[in-house]
Order: sequence, then C-alpha cells, then structure tokens
Amino acid sequence: MHTQALNCQLKPQFRILQHTSNIERRPVIDPGILETVSLEEALAVLNSEAYRVSVQGFIHILQKCRRSKSLDYVKQVRKHIQDHDLEVHNVLGSYLVPTLVECGSLRDAHLLFGLMSYHNEYSWTALIQGYVDCGESERAFRLYHDMQSNRINPNTYTFQSLLRGCIKLKSIERGRKLHFEIAEDGLEGHPFVASALVDIHAGLMRKGKHIFDTMESEYGISPTIEHYNSVLDLLGRAGRLTDAMEWLEEMPFKPNFGGMLSSKTLTLAYLNVTSCVVDKWNAQLSFYT
Repeated sequence: MHTQALNCQLKPQFRILQHTSNIERRPVIDPGILETVSLEEALAVLNSEAYRVSVQGFIHILQKCRRSKSLDYVKQVRKHIQDHDLEVHNVLGSYLVPTLVECGSLRDAHLLFGLMSYHNEYSWTALIQGYVDCGESERAFRLYHDMQSNRINPNTYTFQSLLRGCIKLKSIERGRKLHFEIAEDGLEGHPFVASALVDIHAGLMRKGKHIFDTMESEYGISPTIEHYNSVLDLLGRAGRLTDAMEWLEEMPFKPNFGGMLSSKTLTLAYLNVTSCVVDKWNAQLSFYT
C-alpha cells in the first residue's frame, strides 16, 4: 500500500503528537494507532519516514511481528533502528530478543543480546528457551549460570525451559538441583512448572526403574532397602500413586518412613489426589509405624 493511500485511509484515526525538538521536527505517531492497524500498515508508516515512531510504537510493531512469526518483518524493524542510528532502548531490546528467537533467528537474538547494556529475566529466558528448543541444552545451562552470576532472578518460564533441557540431557542431578531451587523460590505450585516437574520425574522414574531391574542381572548387585525406597520415591514424585502403592505392598522390606513421606508430600503438591487414595496411603503408613 502506498504511503499516500495509507494516510488517507488512516487520517480520521491519527492523533499526531508534535515534537518540538530543533533537531527532529517530524511528528510522532500515536502508538495506539500502530496497535490497531495491520502489521503491513504499521510497517508502511515506519518505512515512509513521514512520522517518528516511539519506543512504545516499536513494541506494538514487534508484537505483531511476533504473532506473525515473520523473520523478514522483524529484520525490517531492526534495520530501521540501525539505519537511523537509534539506540536500542533496554525495553525495546527486551522485546527484540524474544521476537527474534520466536521467529527462528537465535543467532541474531544472541548477537543483539551481547550489544545490550542491560538484560532482564525476559531476554535471558528467551535465549535459554531458544537453545533448549534447538537441542543445545548445555549452552542453555551455561546461560543460566551467567544469569545467576548477574543476579537476575529466573521466572517460571526459565525453570520450565531448563526442566525440558534436563529431560533432553537425561540429567538426574541437574533435575534435582533445579527442583530444589524451584522449591526455594516457592514456584512448585505454578501450573507450568508443576507440569514440567511431573514430566522430568516421570523420565527419572523410567530411568531409575530400568537401573533397578537390571542391577542384579547385569551387575550382580542385590537390591537393598535403600534401592526399593528410591524406586518408591521416584514413583511418588512422578505421580504414579497406584504403582507406588503396588510397589509398597510388594516390597520385601519394611519401607523407610521418611522416604515415603517425601513422595507423599511431593505428589500431593502436584496432583489433585482424591481423599480415598490419601486415606489408603495413610493407612499404609500407620501399619508400618
């Protein structure tokens, strides 16, 4: 669409904010207009150079780019910033980084991240999520350590991405450490985090059960009470209550009360366990105390 036609179409909607600087006399377009028009129309205004676009206006355009998943449009916006020697505002950079990641340009996002003077949890998390999604979970964890070194607190999306990274890496130790950090931050009950925790414990449960099943035949090690309690704990953490109860009944040893409590507590935290199952669990605990 030509700029002239666009101006005629949008004229009734425009409310221009006059700029009085001696250096730049172009009017600033109301960001609300850029929020309501289509992405193509917003980019036409941006490229026409008839109006100046504020940081909030750029944010509205980037949000549209993000929804469209169009890397070409994002690059147009970034090129406009570079060509006009506009400083990448910290807020603007925090929108540009995740937008580039979601539109498939993780490399450009990381390069831009390196040029920014300030990073918040959103820009850190966007890169972490991007590296996990593309199969570079080790790099995602290195970024997480850098994030911690810079005293930036992770959010629920950070933890969700890292837990997915643990599953891809099949890392039990990292999963346990993350779970401890999540508990410290009081985020266990968040739906996204709770779901990711159940997924990772399910993965650990399968791996742990396989080790238990093969330890005697392949390594000549007879399972002890500690091994049985470990499987019981993994089943509980993975939300496998029925399997945990069956395991409890078939154990050749008297179960460890403390290990069982941890499974019960974690399972109740993540799942909406019915009262009858809880009663059955408590009855089993009472039998062994």
